Amino acid sequence: MRGRFRTQSHHRLSVASYGDGDNQTKFAIELQSEARGRFRHVAGGPRPTRFISELGKALEASDPRLSDAKQDTLAFDIAFLGPPTTRSPGGGFGGGPGDWYTTKIFLGKDQAEVYFNFNLVSGEAEFSIKDESYGDAVLSELSKVIW
Repeated sequence: MRGRFRTQSHHRLSVASYGDGDNQTKFAIELQSEARGRFRHVAGGPRPTRFISELGKALEASDPRLSDAKQDTLAFDIAFLGPPTTRSPGGGFGGGPGDWYTTKIFLGKDQAEVYFNFNLVSGEAEFSIKDESYGDAVLSELSKVIW
């Protein structure tokens, strides 16, 4: 999703929020060593209908179905795609040292892939499409902890 998220970082735990007021969605992202991490459900607040809808569009989910499973955590593998870099005005990354981490996250038993880029200095983060064939699976996996 090309929208920006606000994050608050506490060591390797960031609480992300998207939107405002009744449309605000919150979830926590915890990065662990050895290229593993987990999303954690954050209780309270309104349902994330807008967030899930916009994420589905951004990931080009063709048959978006939310998971019936509701979990407190969702483990993932993560690959850092290089050292922290800059973000260009057009949305790409690269061109020199900066504060943006570009990563690819692998979710679920089928290892559905999605890019997750974040900046711990500005508190911004974004999901972006890796491959439209993963859109449905990524959305279903994330809906296990974002509900």
